[in-house]
Amino acid sequence: MTPMNRSVVIVSVLFFLCAVVGFHDFAMPLIESGDEVIDSASLSNVVASGDLNHEMALVGLALLGAVLLWRARDRIAIEGMLGWVIVGFSTLDFASVLWSDDPALCIRRLGVFLSMGMAMLGLATFSARRIVWIITLVGFYGLILGITNEVILGTFAPWRSDYRFAGSLHPNSQGIALAMLFLGSVILLFADRRGTALKWTLILVSIVFLYLTRSRTAIVCAVFAFCFLVALDMYHRRPRRFAVAVLVATAVLACIIGSGQSGELLEAALARPQGQIDDADIGTLTGRTLIWETCLDYARNRLLLGYGYESFWSPERIVDISQRNQWPINQAHSTYVELLLGTGFVGLATYVVMFLLALSASLRQFFRRGAVEYLGIASLLIFNLAQGLSESITIMPMIGGAVTMLLVSKLGLVSPRMSHAPPFRRGAGRTMEIES
Repeated sequence: MTPMNRSVVIVSVLFFLCAVVGFHDFAMPLIESGDEVIDSASLSNVVASGDLNHEMALVGLALLGAVLLWRARDRIAIEGMLGWVIVGFSTLDFASVLWSDDPALCIRRLGVFLSMGMAMLGLATFSARRIVWIITLVGFYGLILGITNEVILGTFAPWRSDYRFAGSLHPNSQGIALAMLFLGSVILLFADRRGTALKWTLILVSIVFLYLTRSRTAIVCAVFAFCFLVALDMYHRRPRRFAVAVLVATAVLACIIGSGQSGELLEAALARPQGQIDDADIGTLTGRTLIWETCLDYARNRLLLGYGYESFWSPERIVDISQRNQWPINQAHSTYVELLLGTGFVGLATYVVMFLLALSASLRQFFRRGAVEYLGIASLLIFNLAQGLSESITIMPMIGGAVTMLLVSKLGLVSPRMSHAPPFRRGAGRTMEIES
């Protein structure tokens, strides 16, 4: 094992262990099967009293980040407009404690933000290819842990029609982790043909288990991000093939829409087992539109600056909104609604600008230098951008939020430093970045 591979494995294992301690719930398969129940009171109690495991994990992440930052302290710098927007967004989050109606909760959330930020900024000092490896390995570790947990609990039954794979996370969160594993494996396959068998195995396994989560949003967004990745890769290397592929795809899509079967096909492909805790018809996006309506009623009262960073969901509001919607709720199920509640229109607009600048920066690196990892980073950003429409996980301290922080930090707060080694090449005109 080379020093590079050793460092990637060690860091990914340490990060995953912190995540397991703080954010994984080994009882989740029992909850999904109906053997255990979550109610609004238990959710509000967690917010009110905190969680010791959660706090220990955050301390571990902060220490890991601090070590990595010290190791590459000369690499941290504000890079262009994106870097300044990141600084502005972070400043707004910390300033929001001044107008939050629950300053204590806001300060606790900011502590989470700071710990995660340090860890992700530390990881961002790795090269783009190592970052993709770390994301992929963490997803793989989570899959192995999840299968093991379900086998031990006796809930692993993929042959049942009502089964949803949870592992040690909610199926929607597990879906995001598996989508990251899938996209990361595809990116690594595009970047380097070595270890092809391993990468294809990871791709196929991640597809199977992603489907078993029955997470509609994760599946649709993963397909969208994959198509984005393949399309731009084809456009960059073979523009004529790209044009033909676009015409064929447009014709197929027009036929599906023209037949009037698009809705039925989507619902059949992403059928959700009946009786799940968040079961609802596809027309209400699994009940999310009802939550958004309730949250937007609150948002109108503080439209400009919101209720304070991640402090809207106080114990009282969790109980109130859960009772209104008649199922336990502790999040808006939309990154953009969540941002509107937290830091208002100013925070939402800043976040969108930051994301678009990060996407632009990654694509610029890809088209200028042919660094395929940056196309991969762009596809992961696209996944999170789309995922945020119906999930809050892309800004929460879980894999979606962590990856968002990591990629944005890589592009806006870390100064690239190239080694003198010759670039790795795959095909004519394609090089891969090598950072020291």
